[in-house]
Amino acid sequence: MVDLPLPVHGALIDRVRLAAMRMGIESRIVWMDAPAYHAWRGKRRDSEDLRAAWAAEQIGEPAAG
Repeated sequence: MVDLPLPVHGALIDRVRLAAMRMGIESRIVWMDAPAYHAWRGKRRDSEDLRAAWAAEQIGEPAAG
């Protein structure tokens, strides 16, 4: 995974959110708090699934998948 500049990342997230809304898909954006995520992750290898699990915990819902 590659980090994007914040303006690019924000614009991409917003485009995905709008596309999902047009398709009738409910979504919720959870912005990454990197220090909190890294503390939660500990020594586990970073992955998209792990990021999804962290985000789900932040909103109190089970991770999809």
